[in-house]
Amino acid sequence: MRKYELAVIIKDKENVEEVLNNVKALLNTNGAQITGENRWGKRELAYPIKKHTTGYYVIFTIDAPASTIKLINDKLLLNENILRHMFIKVSKKE
Repeated sequence: MRKYELAVIIKDKENVEEVLNNVKALLNTNGAQITGENRWGKRELAYPIKKHTTGYYVIFTIDAPASTIKLINDKLLLNENILRHMFIKVSKKE
């Protein structure tokens, strides 16, 4: 398994817990293990996304097989409460 960071920007603060529970369930059911969660909170966006100027940022650290990242990515695209998301492969430090 490889280490990844998943950055998620949620559009409404009211739905944060519900969306985060859905993201965690999606990760767990597809073979990813969540090793960390860092909530940055509500931040101003650099540019408007879908007419929103602020978003709630959360960074997950996960261990997942490379084959499941594409599947998780496709499912996150369908969630209309998520403005943006991005997977980042964490390099190994020696």
